[in-house]
Amino acid sequence: MEEISAIARVIGKLTAVSTSIAAAVQQQSMTTRAIAESVQNAAGHTARASVEIDSVERTVSRGVAAVDEITAWTERLSARANDLETKVATFFTRVRAA
Repeated sequence: MEEISAIARVIGKLTAVSTSIAAAVQQQSMTTRAIAESVQNAAGHTARASVEIDSVERTVSRGVAAVDEITAWTERLSARANDLETKVATFFTRVRAA
């Protein structure tokens, strides 16, 4: 009878250990799911950040193009102003000479 009681105690201890292991596995599984969710969220945020960076890059490119266009117009306007200044100076030189 004592042997049966000893076996019953060992089985009880094994059951307690199995229950502890099952609880630990369940907790680990929940932690793994939480980590997977966090990784998914981080990936989503990274994708959104990438889209925003692309948007900023396109906006900056359009800004650079606008500055280049303004620079070209300014150079043409400056050239025309110089040409007009030369023509006016020539005109006044002819008027004085006449």
